[in-house]
Amino acid sequence: MRVLFLTSRDWLDPKACGGDLCTTDYARALARQGHDVTLICARYKGSAREDVSDGVRIVRPGGIFLLALWAPLFYLRHRTEFDVVYEEGMASVRLPYCAPLYIRKPIMAMWYQLNETIFDEQYPRPVAGALTIAERLLLTLHRRARLLTLTQGRKAEIVSTGFPEDRIDIVPPLMLDSRPRQVARVEREQLIVWLGKIRRYKCPHHAIDALARVVKTVPEAKLVIAGRRDDEGYKAELLLQARESGLADRVDIRLNISEEEKWTLLARAKALVVTSPVEGFGIVIVEANSCGAPAVVTDGVPEATARDGYNAIRVPFGDSAAMASALVRLLRDARVFETYSNNARRHAETFTPAATELRLEQLLADTSARAA
Repeated sequence: MRVLFLTSRDWLDPKACGGDLCTTDYARALARQGHDVTLICARYKGSAREDVSDGVRIVRPGGIFLLALWAPLFYLRHRTEFDVVYEEGMASVRLPYCAPLYIRKPIMAMWYQLNETIFDEQYPRPVAGALTIAERLLLTLHRRARLLTLTQGRKAEIVSTGFPEDRIDIVPPLMLDSRPRQVARVEREQLIVWLGKIRRYKCPHHAIDALARVVKTVPEAKLVIAGRRDDEGYKAELLLQARESGLADRVDIRLNISEEEKWTLLARAKALVVTSPVEGFGIVIVEANSCGAPAVVTDGVPEATARDGYNAIRVPFGDSAAMASALVRLLRDARVFETYSNNARRHAETFTPAATELRLEQLLADTSARAA
């Protein structure tokens, strides 16, 4: 089958993370299965306008902010070359593709999560409100598309907006590149790690708030905030917050770390902390669990990824005191940490690519057949 993917970044882009990797993993999997796959995404410094990697034809027509304008032009020139279109429905840094406006082929649209809480954290209230309305209108535009999401909880949220339940399917991430490479054996430290795109809506400032409480009980505790370079102004705010809290020597912000550095950090850590108001899935939790690091997460993380009392401790979003209490348990009590760490490794092993690849191919065939 001939499939066109409309997404933000390809997996070779240094800024790719989260949803970018989730969608491009699907594209690579379908190419491995023998499908003809083309992927439209943003150009980045040093990238070619067109490329082939892992069997996927990658087309980079321009910068990320204008992708929604380039995609229709490309599609209309090549529309006879595709049987199904996969669209990343929402993204934080570009205009939506709005594929149903110009594509008459079957559409599979990925919605990682509803974004209202993200908008509330990232933008002033009037802007956040307007974006929430825009997202609901965009969902309405996709009522005849096949909607994909990552967990049962995220499906229930989308259904609550009035979207037809029978048009939503669950496809977990493949995580093709999210298993630890050869990691040197290192001693565990009183280390807390935050991983992700460093933007305001991800709320790593809550992790610094929690650390200020943790060090009262565990003075040697440290926090590493590691992620993709994104918002320099916000990074400066985090550094100022650490200094004003007397934590300048306890908070380390590292940008664009290598894969080897990431796995070494997770192997040293006693806990991963996830502070976001909502996560579509939380691939970083599976990565940390693979290294034996349990997670302390907000209640915006799906239960499928973070099981409270098993591989993770769940706390209310924004409750720094509860987050600090959970972190202290893992840092101070060796027996508690070992129990969670062993459970974390077992939980990570339940996420296997084979089942997701089969599900993805079945949905591709079903979407095409229903349209026919």
